[in-house]
Amino acid sequence: GDSAVEAAMGLARQPGNEVTLSYRKDRIFRIKTKNQERLEKMIRRGRLKTLLSSHLVEVGAKTVQLEVEGSTVTLENDYVLILIGGEPPFPLLRQMGIKFRDETDTLRPPPRPSGGFDLLTLGASS
Repeated sequence: GDSAVEAAMGLARQPGNEVTLSYRKDRIFRIKTKNQERLEKMIRRGRLKTLLSSHLVEVGAKTVQLEVEGSTVTLENDYVLILIGGEPPFPLLRQMGIKFRDETDTLRPPPRPSGGFDLLTLGASS
């Protein structure tokens, strides 16, 4: 939904990033009209790629395998963000080798005193 699309677009706007948005259905739906328009524009400009009707098979140290229309697609990756809604499917994620401290471990940033959240910066700093 909106969270995944907004994160993908935000990352795709940063110089040097190559972003692929994997989505399990054949079209992205239930997102705000403005996000849909921005997403389509970024796709047309080649700033962001989408893999629709795709299903995660495996997350490796430097690659991700997806099943797309019966074929396996392997993408190189530095980071994988899993934005899959409010209730993470812990059993599926554990089966893929992702470790959690407990069932409530979702790595959410702490709220700011004024409300809302700060953006997290992902990646290595030099």
